[in-house]
Amino acid sequence: MLSFYLFSAVLGGILVGFSAFFGADDGHDTDTDTDTDSTHDSDSDSDSGGTWLALLSLRFWTYTLGALGTTGALLTWLTGLGSFAVLTAAIGTGLLAGFSISTLMRLLKRSESSSLPERANLLGAGARVLVTVRPHETGKVRLDVNGELVDLLAVSDAEHTLEAGTQVIIVALEGDKARVIQHA
Repeated sequence: MLSFYLFSAVLGGILVGFSAFFGADDGHDTDTDTDTDSTHDSDSDSDSGGTWLALLSLRFWTYTLGALGTTGALLTWLTGLGSFAVLTAAIGTGLLAGFSISTLMRLLKRSESSSLPERANLLGAGARVLVTVRPHETGKVRLDVNGELVDLLAVSDAEHTLEAGTQVIIVALEGDKARVIQHA
């Protein structure tokens, strides 16, 4: 059993190290701008399914393997416990670590505070066009809110194109897009 514990501890340690140094995560966020002025946002994090959904996550298995292996190896080397007692303690510790870390990370992700300003504070704010806003097409604007630059997708009812650099005013927020007019 010692070889199983060592293999689990090493594999768990490698996965934990990889996630720490390379930022591996169960979810992913993508924001891409192309030359056609289209934008795609995706967030695959889901909290539906409760605690048992953790069994399907890589994070759960990473920490379960690491804790199970480390506990099993240490108990085997440092105590005179029998193999069944060591296995029971290792499995219990591994499951506790896996569920605890998965739950903690899910709660932290859910409680992330947004640095975006209140939507109502954006109405009437001045902005500058970053990506050209053409009639019936989406562009992008940037505004300064309390010293932070905020980029928003933008649309306009104007029959003419709002070129990059044009000063605009946000007159409405519709979903994830700001409706803008050219500043007079």
